[in-house]
Amino acid sequence: MIKYISILPIAIYLFFIWYRFGVQKSISESYYILQKRLPKYRWTFIAALVATSLLMILGYAIEQPEIKADTIILFFAGLGICYTASAAEFKKDKITETWHRYGAVGGYILGYAFIIALFGIDSIWFIAISLSLFIMEWLDNESKKNFDLLRESLSIKKRYTNTTIWWAEVIGLLTIYLATIL
Repeated sequence: MIKYISILPIAIYLFFIWYRFGVQKSISESYYILQKRLPKYRWTFIAALVATSLLMILGYAIEQPEIKADTIILFFAGLGICYTASAAEFKKDKITETWHRYGAVGGYILGYAFIIALFGIDSIWFIAISLSLFIMEWLDNESKKNFDLLRESLSIKKRYTNTTIWWAEVIGLLTIYLATIL
């Protein structure tokens, strides 16, 4: 049951950020928009990342209690995302930025490695990874046109910058989440 609700903290956070401020350059950049416009809520960035990671790890571990490669990889992927949260102010100094980026990139790479360890290289999830990379490239070129149409149809203010990283992170989270619940 836990693994099914593990996506809720980050989903609620991302929806709030999108609804209130629009799509940001990256999920991490949303911390700074909160710090600037709603400083008392900047802790929600850290809480959403940590809660999602820990719930995903715990939910998967409860259903798969034997320690195998996929369990260990998922643990370290979640740990990487927690490191990212612990270095939320990544623009503060070079060490914090390095900690933040290695945590984020490591979390996603290990999350994809978890999918491959779980389902095998020939699984449908490998195709999903490839498709997400293709979609990221497509969004880079087409996102402004598509978001202009969506924005106009929903009467939302134009608030985006280059959003490729945001969408790559969202697609990555969804792909890893779906692998844990199947």
